[in-house]
Amino acid sequence: MAEERLSTEQVMEAYSRIFSTQDGIIVLGDILSQLGFFANCPGQIKPECIAVANTILSRCGLLNSVSSEIYLSGISYAINLAIASERMPANEEENDV
Repeated sequence: MAEERLSTEQVMEAYSRIFSTQDGIIVLGDILSQLGFFANCPGQIKPECIAVANTILSRCGLLNSVSSEIYLSGISYAINLAIASERMPANEEENDV
């Protein structure tokens, strides 16, 4: 049986299906972390690994001329969540630590 070649659209749909689930987000985060995507020390950053991470994100439909605005909106949303969580008072259990 001859192998059928997948189209770019089929690959992107598969990535989107997998990484849009809760388990997929956990796995995607782990993969990106292993690739050094979240690193902020130049010595820990390998351009070839960041290229792989960006390819994965591109196949998820996040890094292209149309969807990069959506990606950046998600980053903005995450920044605002982080700011809001820093402003929330810690509960008593956390204060006891």
